[in-house]
Amino acid sequence: MESDSNSNSSSKIIKLLSKAKSLPTTSGCYLFKDQKENVLYVGKAKNLRNRCSSYFQDAQIKNHNIKTLKLLSVVDDFDFIITDSDSSALILENDLIKKYTPKYNIKLRDDKSYPFVVSDLRDNFPRILYMRKKELIELKKDEHVLIFGPFVESRLLKEVIKILVKHFKIRICGKSEFKMSAKTNTPCILYQIEYCSAPCVGKIGKYQYKNNFSKVIQFFSGEEREERAVLRILKRKMYDYSKEEEYEKAAEIRDDILKVEQFINAKTTSDEGGVEKGEGKDALKRLQEILSLKKIPRVIECYDVAIWQGDSPCGAKVVMRDGKLDKSSYRYYNLTKREEENNDYEMLKELISRRFSSESFDYLDLIMVDGGKGQLNAIVSVLKNLNISIAVVGIAKKNKRCLSDRLFFQNQSSAQSRGYSLEKEGLLWTMLAKLRDEAHRFSRKLHHKKEQKRLLKGITKKN
Repeated sequence: MESDSNSNSSSKIIKLLSKAKSLPTTSGCYLFKDQKENVLYVGKAKNLRNRCSSYFQDAQIKNHNIKTLKLLSVVDDFDFIITDSDSSALILENDLIKKYTPKYNIKLRDDKSYPFVVSDLRDNFPRILYMRKKELIELKKDEHVLIFGPFVESRLLKEVIKILVKHFKIRICGKSEFKMSAKTNTPCILYQIEYCSAPCVGKIGKYQYKNNFSKVIQFFSGEEREERAVLRILKRKMYDYSKEEEYEKAAEIRDDILKVEQFINAKTTSDEGGVEKGEGKDALKRLQEILSLKKIPRVIECYDVAIWQGDSPCGAKVVMRDGKLDKSSYRYYNLTKREEENNDYEMLKELISRRFSSESFDYLDLIMVDGGKGQLNAIVSVLKNLNISIAVVGIAKKNKRCLSDRLFFQNQSSAQSRGYSLEKEGLLWTMLAKLRDEAHRFSRKLHHKKEQKRLLKGITKKN
């Protein structure tokens, strides 16, 4: 009997090792389970194949501690989840441990969670708030609340919020303090030390305040362009102080810039971009209402094109299902190089024509594009020629006239000729901006690869 038991145990280890060796070499999380499918342990890895294999290799087993040996004695199978980065794996590990409270996990079974950046857009002069997940339970039900995160580096996040609030002079006071200052027409000490613009007493107008606020809140969206914009502003202030020979102030801003750059390098948001299952459903229902769709748009495809001075044209499709990014359905498209070089509309027409002429689309509820009326009309014209009826929406970035992203869609009222503002649609804005930014990132990823290949080819020819 003992021999049979050892044989079964050995065959199980061989089976698990074989499965581990078939895993991808990317970062991610793994979940060890018993025969009843109960999760026993959740771990993270920079390299899933190497990490999981290390549990079951003969040379490694004898070096395991007692706890790990006990774990291996009851493990029957394991699942794995791929992530974009090590930081994403760290966040996911934390969430999975909170969800399953596995017997063999100890450190992360407390109630601590990663922080978020939050803002209520209904406020005439909104604030930037730091919150933990438990504090968000009620706020998440409110579509006017903008949420970014979670963020891994909580200490660094607090420092960066403080830095940006100081430089862009965003108020930090609560409603009662704001009303008191307004009533007495006396700004608080933060205005005196140039940490706040004192909107409470009218020292700054609503438009200018929201313009400053918009720069800060978009910084936390994770979009590279917005991050660079904030750094440029801080560096300009540093150079100005240097020219005026105010070196102490310049040095302070230099230190602030280093902190912000450190945050950008360390930061990552979860794949959902702060939109969880229940919230995603609420946001999709709201999108259905705005676009007057017959059903909730559960499956959305978003498209973007990339080109630089006529070279390496390409396009990308990213997919969102029930409010979550579905990376297994992403696709790249190499596009035709044109005589007129940069022509986004024609590139987009080619992309959509190829996609809907050769691939199935019965499951699709909505098409989204990074852009405004022009991009929207380009897609609609192609679908019309193909005799395909699918709703299309364009999402245009904020500008000087509109401090939020805007939606453009078919049969839009004349009152919305400049687009439907997402300023009061916090939850929906977060979700759609995440999808748009992902399409932008994915298309640029292929474009950069093609450009590198083209440039290297040119260098090789010269040599």
